[in-house]
Amino acid sequence: MGYDELLLAELARGGQGNHVFAEHGDGAAAAVAGEVEGLLSKTVQARAC
Repeated sequence: MGYDELLLAELARGGQGNHVFAEHGDGAAAAVAGEVEGLLSKTVQARAC
C-alpha cells in the first residue's frame, strides 16, 4: 500500500499529533471522529479555567 508507518509516526510526533492507520473509509472516519472529540474536550477544559 506504500504506507510508511515509521515515517508517518515521526511526522505526527514532530507535530505533536497522533497517527492512525485505517485501511478502509469506516476506520478513517472513526479515527478522525476520535481526534475531533479529543480536541473538543481540550477546548472545553481550556475555557473552563
